[in-house]
Amino acid sequence: MQHLGHCLDSKSQQVPWIRLFVVISWVVLASHLPSQSTLPGLPGALIGAALPPGLEPSGAVFHSRQRKLYVVSDTGVLTSMAIDGSAANNTIVGGDLEAVCVADPMTNFIYLGLEVPNMILEYDLASSSVIRVFDLTGILPSPGAQGLEALTFVPDAAHPEGGLFHAGNQADGVVYVLSLPLRSNPSSTAVQLISTYQPAPFFTDLSGLHYDLASQRIYALFDGPNRLRAVTTTGAFIQEWFVPGLHQEALALDGCTLVIGEDNGPITTYTPFPSPGGCPTFSADVVSISLQAGGTQHMMLDPGASFGGQAHLVLGSVSGTFPGVAVGTFLLPLNVDPYLLFTLNQPNTPPLANGLDLLDAQGMGSADFVIPPLTSPAFAGIILHHAFVVVDGGLVVTHVSNAVPLTLNP
Repeated sequence: MQHLGHCLDSKSQQVPWIRLFVVISWVVLASHLPSQSTLPGLPGALIGAALPPGLEPSGAVFHSRQRKLYVVSDTGVLTSMAIDGSAANNTIVGGDLEAVCVADPMTNFIYLGLEVPNMILEYDLASSSVIRVFDLTGILPSPGAQGLEALTFVPDAAHPEGGLFHAGNQADGVVYVLSLPLRSNPSSTAVQLISTYQPAPFFTDLSGLHYDLASQRIYALFDGPNRLRAVTTTGAFIQEWFVPGLHQEALALDGCTLVIGEDNGPITTYTPFPSPGGCPTFSADVVSISLQAGGTQHMMLDPGASFGGQAHLVLGSVSGTFPGVAVGTFLLPLNVDPYLLFTLNQPNTPPLANGLDLLDAQGMGSADFVIPPLTSPAFAGIILHHAFVVVDGGLVVTHVSNAVPLTLNP
């Protein structure tokens, strides 16, 4: 009994030290965790009232050419809708759909992430059919319902396939960077693992990924910790936000409208994101073009419905964006040089197409920068920037956009 009492006394004396150790450990850990920012656009706006009952949103992507939001459900349903949730259309694909992304908005293909088993489906929107199945067995772990949960595409004009897929595994929070034969072999289903990274070393439960071309960052959504994290394409930390709600799985971004879907039903939009200071109104599908191969940068203009019917003019510069030039009460983020004067005095002249045109009723438009194949390698290394201005019927500038870059590669 005395021995037992001695043991109990020893354990009771150790408890405060154990508790102190735990407290110190958490303090040290917390000091290494990044602070969370308040999510802009709170409390958000609920959309998706037209969705079928029982839909469990598990992935989302905004299609820039079609101007539609695509949402997948783990019940096998693919839904398209406007960004405000209207005009919803549902298609049964089948399977445990957990993610969706667009690789090339100029095609009719989207890519669906299937969790059990882990695979990527190439889906043709025109024919409503699966074209190819890319099996990820042996590449991603297969932890059952904690497998492929997130998928996004990072375009790269210099890559032979046009870019790389980033596939998120829920169980370990690791992103697997994959190359699929999108261009080299349209019938092949081979998958090549390029690299891996972990967007948040302290978190697992990765549930959504989105690559934003305008900022060239990846947004990673974590269900359990209720966090949204911005990282580089190799996983380096940029910023983090606390996300309201439960079971957040679907993630998409359209300009400055963030879409978060919960697998228990609600889909919420938050605007403006990522900063309350303003929203980008100009974006593009690629940030580089090969002079040898040629290519096109498709640029999207979206200043808003209040500018519908007004004229837009796309301007360019090869000498940077700072300090820019004053245009009325606005600052045009382009420096004056011969290329800027060329785009001003000779609109709609190659290499620019549709630089001068009218915005549609929704205040949206498009323009292209086209490099033909076998263009002189002397231009390699040049970085161009384009921005647009909106002009009303009285020739008054009513809007100036952000700048989008384009690098000319050999």
